[in-house]
Amino acid sequence: MARRKEHSHEQIREMAISEVERWLETEPLQDLSLRKVAQHIGYAPSTLVKVFGSYPYLLLAVARRALEALDTTFAGHLGAARDNSSFNNLPLDALKAKTALNAMAQSYGQFALSSPGRFSLVFELKLPAEATLPSDHSALIESLLQRPEACLSAMFPSLGAAQLKYQTRLLWAALHGLVALSLQDKLFLLEHSLAELLTVQLGSQLHAISVLDAQHTEVRP
Repeated sequence: MARRKEHSHEQIREMAISEVERWLETEPLQDLSLRKVAQHIGYAPSTLVKVFGSYPYLLLAVARRALEALDTTFAGHLGAARDNSSFNNLPLDALKAKTALNAMAQSYGQFALSSPGRFSLVFELKLPAEATLPSDHSALIESLLQRPEACLSAMFPSLGAAQLKYQTRLLWAALHGLVALSLQDKLFLLEHSLAELLTVQLGSQLHAISVLDAQHTEVRP
Protein backbone atom coordinates (compact mmCIF):
# COMPACT_ATOMS: atom_id res chain seq x y z
CA MET A 1 0.00 0.00 0.00
CA ALA A 2 1.40 3.37 -0.99
CA ARG A 3 2.10 5.71 1.88
CA ARG A 4 0.92 8.88 0.20
CA LYS A 5 1.75 12.27 1.67
CA GLU A 6 3.91 10.77 4.41
CA HIS A 7 7.07 12.12 2.79
CA SER A 8 7.97 15.09 0.64
CA HIS A 9 9.15 14.60 -2.93
CA GLU A 10 12.70 15.30 -1.80
CA GLN A 11 12.45 12.66 0.91
CA ILE A 12 11.03 10.11 -1.53
CA ARG A 13 13.82 10.99 -3.94
CA GLU A 14 16.42 10.31 -1.25
CA MET A 15 14.73 7.06 -0.23
CA ALA A 16 14.66 5.78 -3.81
CA ILE A 17 18.28 6.70 -4.53
CA SER A 18 19.42 5.09 -1.29
CA GLU A 19 17.44 1.95 -2.09
CA VAL A 20 19.12 1.60 -5.49
CA GLU A 21 22.51 2.11 -3.86
CA ARG A 22 21.68 -0.52 -1.24
CA TRP A 23 20.59 -2.96 -3.93
CA LEU A 24 23.77 -2.46 -5.95
CA GLU A 25 25.90 -3.40 -2.96
CA THR A 26 24.93 -7.05 -3.40
CA GLU A 27 22.71 -7.49 -6.46
CA PRO A 28 23.08 -6.79 -10.20
CA LEU A 29 21.34 -3.81 -11.76
CA GLN A 30 19.57 -5.96 -14.35
CA ASP A 31 17.56 -7.63 -11.58
CA LEU A 32 16.23 -4.30 -10.34
CA SER A 33 13.19 -2.45 -11.66
CA LEU A 34 11.17 0.65 -10.90
CA ARG A 35 8.47 -1.54 -9.40
CA LYS A 36 10.95 -3.22 -7.05
CA VAL A 37 12.38 0.09 -5.89
CA ALA A 38 8.89 1.44 -5.26
CA GLN A 39 7.86 -1.70 -3.40
CA HIS A 40 10.94 -1.61 -1.17
CA ILE A 41 10.33 1.98 -0.08
CA GLY A 42 6.57 1.57 0.25
CA TYR A 43 5.35 3.71 -2.63
CA ALA A 44 3.63 3.09 -5.94
CA PRO A 45 5.76 3.12 -9.14
CA SER A 46 3.70 6.07 -10.37
CA THR A 47 4.97 8.10 -7.41
CA LEU A 48 8.57 7.54 -8.48
CA VAL A 49 7.68 8.52 -12.03
CA LYS A 50 6.29 11.79 -10.68
CA VAL A 51 9.48 12.40 -8.70
CA PHE A 52 12.09 11.35 -11.27
CA GLY A 53 10.25 11.39 -14.58
CA SER A 54 11.23 7.81 -15.45
CA TYR A 55 13.24 4.84 -14.21
CA PRO A 56 16.33 5.80 -16.27
CA TYR A 57 16.33 9.22 -14.64
CA LEU A 58 16.18 7.59 -11.21
CA LEU A 59 19.28 5.58 -12.15
CA LEU A 60 20.87 8.76 -13.48
CA ALA A 61 20.30 10.39 -10.09
CA VAL A 62 22.13 7.47 -8.46
CA ALA A 63 24.97 7.86 -10.94
CA ARG A 64 25.07 11.58 -10.27
CA ARG A 65 25.57 11.03 -6.55
CA ALA A 66 28.47 8.70 -7.26
CA LEU A 67 30.04 11.28 -9.58
CA GLU A 68 29.56 13.99 -6.95
CA ALA A 69 31.40 11.86 -4.41
CA LEU A 70 34.26 11.30 -6.85
CA ASP A 71 34.38 14.99 -7.72
CA THR A 72 34.57 15.91 -4.04
CA THR A 73 37.38 13.40 -3.53
CA PHE A 74 39.30 14.67 -6.55
CA ALA A 75 38.85 18.26 -5.41
CA GLY A 76 40.27 17.28 -2.03
CA HIS A 77 43.38 15.81 -3.63
CA LEU A 78 43.81 18.93 -5.73
CA GLY A 79 43.30 21.18 -2.72
CA ALA A 80 45.87 19.24 -0.71
CA ALA A 81 48.37 19.65 -3.54
CA ARG A 82 47.83 23.39 -3.41
CA ASP A 83 48.32 23.35 0.37
CA ASN A 84 45.10 25.30 0.80
CA SER A 85 41.93 24.03 -0.84
CA SER A 86 40.23 27.37 -0.25
CA PHE A 87 42.37 29.04 -2.89
CA ASN A 88 41.78 27.01 -6.03
CA ASN A 89 43.50 29.51 -8.31
CA LEU A 90 46.91 29.31 -6.67
CA PRO A 91 49.70 28.04 -8.95
CA LEU A 92 50.18 24.31 -8.62
CA ASP A 93 53.64 22.80 -8.21
CA ALA A 94 54.37 20.17 -10.88
CA LEU A 95 55.58 17.52 -8.44
CA LYS A 96 52.60 18.02 -6.16
CA ALA A 97 50.35 17.94 -9.22
CA LYS A 98 51.71 14.51 -10.11
CA THR A 99 51.09 13.31 -6.56
CA ALA A 100 47.54 14.63 -6.68
CA LEU A 101 46.94 12.99 -10.05
CA ASN A 102 48.12 9.65 -8.73
CA ALA A 103 45.87 10.07 -5.69
CA MET A 104 42.91 10.70 -8.01
CA ALA A 105 43.71 7.57 -9.99
CA GLN A 106 43.98 5.51 -6.82
CA SER A 107 40.71 6.91 -5.46
CA TYR A 108 39.03 6.06 -8.75
CA GLY A 109 40.24 2.48 -8.50
CA GLN A 110 39.27 2.21 -4.84
CA PHE A 111 35.77 3.45 -5.59
CA ALA A 112 35.37 0.84 -8.32
CA LEU A 113 36.59 -1.97 -6.06
CA SER A 114 34.51 -0.92 -3.07
CA SER A 115 31.33 -0.13 -5.04
CA PRO A 116 31.48 -2.11 -8.29
CA GLY A 117 27.73 -1.92 -8.84
CA ARG A 118 27.62 1.87 -8.57
CA PHE A 119 30.78 2.21 -10.66
CA SER A 120 29.30 0.10 -13.44
CA LEU A 121 26.04 2.03 -13.30
CA VAL A 122 27.81 5.35 -13.78
CA PHE A 123 29.52 4.27 -16.98
CA GLU A 124 27.14 1.70 -18.43
CA LEU A 125 23.84 3.52 -17.98
CA LYS A 126 22.30 4.49 -21.31
CA LEU A 127 19.34 6.80 -21.51
CA PRO A 128 16.60 6.10 -24.05
CA ALA A 129 17.16 7.71 -27.44
CA GLU A 130 14.43 10.26 -26.80
CA ALA A 131 15.85 11.26 -23.40
CA THR A 132 18.38 14.04 -22.98
CA LEU A 133 21.25 14.23 -20.53
CA PRO A 134 20.54 17.10 -18.09
CA SER A 135 22.94 20.01 -18.48
CA ASP A 136 23.89 19.89 -14.80
CA HIS A 137 24.93 16.25 -15.20
CA SER A 138 27.16 17.17 -18.14
CA ALA A 139 28.59 20.03 -16.07
CA LEU A 140 29.37 17.61 -13.24
CA ILE A 141 31.29 15.31 -15.59
CA GLU A 142 33.20 18.32 -16.90
CA SER A 143 34.01 19.42 -13.35
CA LEU A 144 35.29 15.96 -12.52
CA LEU A 145 37.63 15.91 -15.53
CA GLN A 146 38.87 19.41 -14.79
CA ARG A 147 40.57 18.10 -11.64
CA PRO A 148 43.11 15.89 -13.45
CA GLU A 149 43.27 18.50 -16.21
CA ALA A 150 44.49 21.05 -13.66
CA CYS A 151 47.25 18.63 -12.69
CA LEU A 152 48.36 18.14 -16.29
CA SER A 153 48.30 21.90 -16.79
CA ALA A 154 50.77 22.32 -13.93
CA MET A 155 53.00 19.52 -15.21
CA PHE A 156 52.93 20.57 -18.87
CA PRO A 157 52.32 24.34 -18.92
CA SER A 158 53.21 24.66 -22.61
CA LEU A 159 50.24 22.57 -23.69
CA GLY A 160 47.45 24.61 -25.22
CA ALA A 161 43.92 24.45 -23.82
CA ALA A 162 42.59 22.16 -26.55
CA GLN A 163 45.57 19.81 -26.33
CA LEU A 164 45.35 19.78 -22.54
CA LYS A 165 41.70 18.78 -22.65
CA TYR A 166 42.44 16.13 -25.26
CA GLN A 167 45.34 14.59 -23.33
CA THR A 168 43.37 14.58 -20.07
CA ARG A 169 40.59 12.57 -21.64
CA LEU A 170 43.01 10.15 -23.27
CA LEU A 171 44.79 9.64 -19.97
CA TRP A 172 41.60 9.06 -18.03
CA ALA A 173 40.22 6.74 -20.69
CA ALA A 174 43.33 4.57 -20.28
CA LEU A 175 42.95 4.50 -16.50
CA HIS A 176 39.24 3.77 -16.75
CA GLY A 177 39.87 0.88 -19.12
CA LEU A 178 42.32 -0.61 -16.66
CA VAL A 179 39.84 -0.31 -13.80
CA ALA A 180 36.96 -1.73 -15.85
CA LEU A 181 39.01 -4.74 -16.96
CA SER A 182 40.09 -5.32 -13.38
CA LEU A 183 36.47 -5.45 -12.22
CA GLN A 184 35.75 -8.07 -14.87
CA ASP A 185 38.85 -10.12 -13.96
CA LYS A 186 40.11 -9.67 -17.52
CA LEU A 187 43.56 -8.24 -16.77
CA PHE A 188 45.14 -11.66 -16.10
CA LEU A 189 47.78 -10.04 -13.90
CA LEU A 190 46.91 -11.56 -10.56
CA GLU A 191 50.39 -10.95 -9.18
CA HIS A 192 49.82 -7.19 -9.35
CA SER A 193 47.28 -5.10 -7.47
CA LEU A 194 45.08 -2.58 -9.24
CA ALA A 195 46.84 0.18 -7.31
CA GLU A 196 50.20 -0.93 -8.72
CA LEU A 197 48.85 -1.16 -12.25
CA LEU A 198 47.25 2.28 -12.05
CA THR A 199 50.56 3.78 -10.98
CA VAL A 200 52.36 2.09 -13.88
CA GLN A 201 49.69 3.09 -16.39
CA LEU A 202 49.68 6.67 -15.17
CA GLY A 203 53.46 6.82 -15.47
CA SER A 204 53.31 5.50 -19.03
CA GLN A 205 50.66 8.02 -20.03
CA LEU A 206 52.57 10.91 -18.48
CA HIS A 207 55.75 9.84 -20.25
CA ALA A 208 53.92 9.83 -23.58
CA ILE A 209 52.60 13.33 -22.91
CA SER A 210 56.07 14.54 -21.92
CA VAL A 211 57.51 13.24 -25.20
CA LEU A 212 54.74 14.99 -27.10
CA ASP A 213 55.32 18.17 -25.14
CA ALA A 214 59.08 18.07 -25.75
CA GLN A 215 58.66 17.59 -29.47
CA HIS A 216 56.05 20.36 -29.70
CA THR A 217 53.96 18.03 -31.82
CA GLU A 218 50.39 19.03 -32.42
CA VAL A 219 47.98 16.10 -32.23
CA ARG A 220 44.46 16.78 -33.33
CA PRO A 221 41.51 14.94 -31.75
